[in-house]
Amino acid sequence: AISEADMSDLRNTILITTGIVAALPLIAAGHFLHFGWPARKAQILSRFTDDSIKHYRETFCPSSTFTNAAEFEEEYDKRYGRRLFFFPVLLFATTLIFLSYFSTSWIWSHDWLGASDGTGKIAIWSLAGAYIWVTYDLIFRVRQNDVVTSGINRATLRLLLSMPFGFAVAAFAGAIESLHVTIPAGALAFFVGAFPTDTVIKFMRRTAFLSLKLDANTNDDSLKQLLKINGITTPIAERFVDEGIRTNLQLAYADPITLTIKTGMDFAYILACCGHAMVRTYFNDEQMVA
Repeated sequence: AISEADMSDLRNTILITTGIVAALPLIAAGHFLHFGWPARKAQILSRFTDDSIKHYRETFCPSSTFTNAAEFEEEYDKRYGRRLFFFPVLLFATTLIFLSYFSTSWIWSHDWLGASDGTGKIAIWSLAGAYIWVTYDLIFRVRQNDVVTSGINRATLRLLLSMPFGFAVAAFAGAIESLHVTIPAGALAFFVGAFPTDTVIKFMRRTAFLSLKLDANTNDDSLKQLLKINGITTPIAERFVDEGIRTNLQLAYADPITLTIKTGMDFAYILACCGHAMVRTYFNDEQMVA
């Protein structure tokens, strides 16, 4: 029988482990909100004079009333302030802490090397892979000062979908036999968890297309126009598409500040892309070469 002291030690161990596991991605998010977000705000606002502010308002915000730098800063905080991160970060932290507690509790209370509880092992492997991907992605984005609210929400979604993804792919690959999970099966669930969400979704859509003869829309032509612009690669074009920018014309007339905030990319780079897209709306490929 397990004594009360042993149970207390086990509980404390689980809580400490949960805190350590949950801390790393939350520290990355907190670092961005404390240091990165103000730096991005300063980078954008420092490029606007009172004249350019007036021109920006007339072009993109005709209903607004800001006329100088101080009023423009208030408008910026209202539309893109750190308060918009509150609920995404709160939901992410809640999900992360809950799943971390679930995982560490299961690991400390079960025989990891035993042949039983196969579904639990697949779940833990999948969560571990998703945790590594989410943490790596957040640290990488913080380093690039490239964190947006949608990125936090996607991290939460990635954690929540990790177990269904792991079970689905492991079952499809025939890696699960009854309740016995081998090392290769666990590794497969871990690897699937460590893939980006978009990659896993594309894989599952293509699998459904092959198995069920459904239209997976794998041949998407929406990137072709954007890829013709110098400096835009496929990952960058996909980020524009995620924000509803599918043509050169849309990019040319997009609000550069909104696009900067939503994509997380550098403001000067967004301005350059919008300028190149504007040129592309008036000149075809042959004229561009000439």
